[in-house]
Amino acid sequence: MKKIITALILAGAMSLTGCGLIPGSVSPSPSETVPSPSESARPVPSAQPSAPTGAEEVTAADYFPFKADVHRTYQGTGNEFAFFESWVDYIDNDAIQIRSNNGGTELVEVYTVTGGALKKALSLGEAYFRYDFTAEREIDEIMIMEPIAVGTEWTLESGEKRSITDVNADVTVPYGAFKALEVTTEYEDSTTKDYYVIGLGLIKKEFTTKETESMMITSDLEKYEEGSPLLENARFYYPDFNNDRLAYINQGLEFHTGDSILPQLEFALKTPPSGTELGRVMTDGATIRSITFDRTSGVVTIDLNKQFVTEMNAGTTMEGMILSSIANTLGSYFQTDKVQLTLEGGPYESGHMLFNLGDFLPFNPEDAVEYQG
Repeated sequence: MKKIITALILAGAMSLTGCGLIPGSVSPSPSETVPSPSESARPVPSAQPSAPTGAEEVTAADYFPFKADVHRTYQGTGNEFAFFESWVDYIDNDAIQIRSNNGGTELVEVYTVTGGALKKALSLGEAYFRYDFTAEREIDEIMIMEPIAVGTEWTLESGEKRSITDVNADVTVPYGAFKALEVTTEYEDSTTKDYYVIGLGLIKKEFTTKETESMMITSDLEKYEEGSPLLENARFYYPDFNNDRLAYINQGLEFHTGDSILPQLEFALKTPPSGTELGRVMTDGATIRSITFDRTSGVVTIDLNKQFVTEMNAGTTMEGMILSSIANTLGSYFQTDKVQLTLEGGPYESGHMLFNLGDFLPFNPEDAVEYQG
């Protein structure tokens, strides 16, 4: 039973609502303003056997506010994995990517709002790197379905029944008291209830076992912060030519909704920390044209401009250290040993080395040492 509970907590308790805006997306209307902790959410229509009509009609999207740089913290009770935090990584038209962390693992999920339903389209565990997966569709799990009315029911691909069981539930969490939509999922041995508020998103998750109804695990919204970026650490490798080795330094990164790793990666590779004797990996004229990651094969490909080679001015040994720095930095960040390097879409070729399309750079992070300044 403990394994079942843990699996459901990891797969369910960290599934969120909430999203952000990037240029080109539709701004929320004034009616989608997030309620403050001291205010009740916008009233939800009273429970009816059919969908609300007229001015009172609401949609699944109303319970999924599009707001950038929102950081949510959920207080957990009953299980160590019930606590989690969430951030909005990306938004692209009707898809958003949410990152959540419960202190034990990091989960990336993609949600879509389409066809009168809020759906989970992708779920990736142990995803500690920044990458835009909003275009990918792997699953089709409906979280909320219209009409927004008590009795609306659907069956998940795994066979469980999920339904709207209340449209005006009184719910109190550390962040405040609200009128919420209640969505119930019946599993063979347990029941989950998710509570959503218009303009705010998910405010509570509740898990109970059918064997022992007194055993309850909850995740309750405790903090809601706007304008809050995601802070991460990444490991960057540099040539330590004086000591004939590679050295690495852990550096902090800051991401707002829509930000890519690319500009911060390029800056770090061009700019070793001041006061060190570490060499640059890229010159001023070199640029990263793109970084792509194939999660099926685990291959990450970095495409550089030709100035990377023409401005390098390095012998065979130094060039090898530079390429190893790129491989170790990208491989460590994307959690893979398959790193490919191309020059403006073609093979990498210099006066000393050649890597054809499909070749991998040597990946040997274990040979590097942490820089001690």
